[in-house]
Amino acid sequence: MADASHSMTDNLPRLAHPDGSPIRALVVDDETSLAELVSMGLRMAGWSVTTPA
Repeated sequence: MADASHSMTDNLPRLAHPDGSPIRALVVDDETSLAELVSMGLRMAGWSVTTPA
């Protein structure tokens, strides 16, 4: 069984610009739930995510 104290993203590399600022993504999809899911995954991986209003 997996150790609950560790996130699934703990072993993923953190992507960042050379100055340390996070990678940015714009997530657009006509399926709101899918856009939210993708956004959540990217944020968990350390990305800065924007979605349209």
